[in-house]
Amino acid sequence: MTFKPPIVPLTEVELGQAGFDYIRHHFERGTSFCQEVLRSAFTGGKVFALVPEGTTLARALQFDWGGLTSTRPPDAWIRNRMMALCSADPNSVLIFEDAWAGRKGDKAVMEGTHPKFFHHEFVSYVVKGGEASDETIDQAMQTVSSFLSVAAYVRYPLAAEKLPADLTIDDQLMHELAANTQELYVSAFDRESYIIWTK
Repeated sequence: MTFKPPIVPLTEVELGQAGFDYIRHHFERGTSFCQEVLRSAFTGGKVFALVPEGTTLARALQFDWGGLTSTRPPDAWIRNRMMALCSADPNSVLIFEDAWAGRKGDKAVMEGTHPKFFHHEFVSYVVKGGEASDETIDQAMQTVSSFLSVAAYVRYPLAAEKLPADLTIDDQLMHELAANTQELYVSAFDRESYIIWTK
């Protein structure tokens, strides 16, 4: 008999200023994409935690503590949300940041086959909106090796012809991507779930 873990119903708990502070704290020491998002997009909107139903606000504010759930339903929730957004705008793009790990020139990064681009030494993995699926999103999530998981939904068409042969984008394109960011997904609770900003 195969044991199937119970499905954990999830809810959104709005975090107020504490949520903005959590994202800002990590983005200030993150990649060039993270820092550009702070400069050009991270204003207004709301920040919420994706947590099991019944989680209090006080518990939702304990961002560094795990133990919320023994299963990983937030990954499916995030994936479904990303796919719905991409379906509504196939010219959008999902960006997955390797915030604390892989850099341009690293063997694993350079030999990896998932679509990517570089800005300075930082690597970003990409899923084009029109190609978003369970498989492509899962592959991007699994490619990121950092303990801190950062992803973004960006309403900007990242056409292949915009990328140079060496996949290194310039400051202007990085600014355009960051400025058109509509949602951010940042891991929390010992990577058991996410803090989400939506514009």
